[in-house]
Amino acid sequence: MKRQSVVLVMFIVVCLLAACGPTPEPQVVEKDKLVTQIVKETVIVAGTPEIVEKVITATPAPVSQREIVIATEETLETVDPHIDIKSLNRNVTSMMFDALVWRNADMQLVPGLAESWEAVDNLTYVFHLRKGVRFHNGEEFTADDVLFSFERMQTPSADGPYAPYKFRIGRYLEPFVASIEALDEYTVQFNLKAPWPIFLPRLTVWAIVPQEHVQAVGDEEFARHPIGTGPYRFVELVIDDHFSVEANEDYWGGAPSLKRVAFKFIPEAATRVAALLAGEVDVISKVTPEDMPRLIADRDLRVATADSFSYSYYILNSFKPPFDDVRVRKAVNYAIDWDAIIALFEGYAVRNPLPANVFDFGYAEYADGLMQYTYNYDPDKARALLAEAGYADGFELTISLPKGQYAKGDEIALAVAEQLAQVGIKATVESLEAVVYEDTRYRAGEMQMGYYASGNSLFDPEGGALVVQFDPDRATGNFYRNDKVAELIHQGAQIVDLQERVDVYRQATQLLLEDAAYVWGIRSMELYAFSADIDWKPRSDTRIFPQEMTLITN
Repeated sequence: MKRQSVVLVMFIVVCLLAACGPTPEPQVVEKDKLVTQIVKETVIVAGTPEIVEKVITATPAPVSQREIVIATEETLETVDPHIDIKSLNRNVTSMMFDALVWRNADMQLVPGLAESWEAVDNLTYVFHLRKGVRFHNGEEFTADDVLFSFERMQTPSADGPYAPYKFRIGRYLEPFVASIEALDEYTVQFNLKAPWPIFLPRLTVWAIVPQEHVQAVGDEEFARHPIGTGPYRFVELVIDDHFSVEANEDYWGGAPSLKRVAFKFIPEAATRVAALLAGEVDVISKVTPEDMPRLIADRDLRVATADSFSYSYYILNSFKPPFDDVRVRKAVNYAIDWDAIIALFEGYAVRNPLPANVFDFGYAEYADGLMQYTYNYDPDKARALLAEAGYADGFELTISLPKGQYAKGDEIALAVAEQLAQVGIKATVESLEAVVYEDTRYRAGEMQMGYYASGNSLFDPEGGALVVQFDPDRATGNFYRNDKVAELIHQGAQIVDLQERVDVYRQATQLLLEDAAYVWGIRSMELYAFSADIDWKPRSDTRIFPQEMTLITN
């Protein structure tokens, strides 16, 4: 992508500061050389003894003739960028669609379909669109497509999980966007209802779709055969099997090097490794720590690690017994030995005791002061709290989780069940297919205790668990309600003053910890392995973009 000049006033500078924190540097393991860097969070990187350095001379090949197959643990049900914004959907749709603003590989905000922008004031943004950009069907991209895309995101619907909107994005837009207008064919103006410090980062995940085409074929057909302006064109989606694309040779940012790419859906980590070793796939994600040594030793492969923006935790359903009692929620927090669970990751995970990520805005300012409200392993205190709440003999509990979606998710759940048994809680682990878990447990609000993770490429509390779990207007789950926390979240979303925002999020986080809303867990590193002839540096936001890969020749 060519560098473009961006006109920014001071308010946008404030927005960027509010939305971005320090970003981790991915680490790459060459065939015979482990390259690591220690980040501020002191993430421990597993090494191998007596490693010998080897210089690899490689020249990027301008064109890849073979299809590159990327194995992923998630499945994909739609390729409509507005229907679902889970990680895999964002990943694959970002290959086919562009947004007005984008994050580059270094996590910096850069121009996308908007080549420049300016903030007239705290409530008014003007975007100047690229000229000469065309959708995959040849239609020209104009301001009308921007207006249509945002109107579509706010399509009303009385039914469905995102009511009163058809798409989840509508919940994010409604509180802040008053109107959008086309000033001319290549200029659009956003008029906000209130200051929105993370407006620009939010734009990075909202794709622009072709108005004429979508209106002509309808939403259902568009979801089956999407058309965007991105570096890759849609080829096919076979549910529960694979998704494939081909290079857009006319891409405005330059044609990608890899010409044919497929995402293969393989939920089991061991099966993904076997497929890589057999040459059936070229790239795998969510490698388990125990597989790292043999993959590092394989001269035909390279492995890479990236510090993750995603942190995992256990949801407790406070709307139903026994977790409607704060003493029981606290007991479960005290009953879990996270040090023992982190040991399962062999150095590739750290504790994450707050509902936030270390890279989030404000974390460095308030984290230390909140550690006194976190929960250390104390089974005796857990038993005392259970007895006080009337559960001296414990109770039966079902722990739900999506199979294969989170690193060592099943293993962690079994370990937690054993630890809960030590305080009298008889836990059964329920490992479900990811789609079943999402639809029948998480979104339906029908589970007692469930494993989940929140990623946050916004680098801001607005993009993490605070909103996803505790803002009743925008939450994807419904397991806990605290009106004071919700009020603070709404305030933080609109406050421009940096220190005031920090204080608001500190208060919200403290309330959640004191009320033991959930059980906050760990942050594990993202582990990848791929063919040695691929030149690629994984992104810190966990997205796998083939447009950032090239084949190398010796």
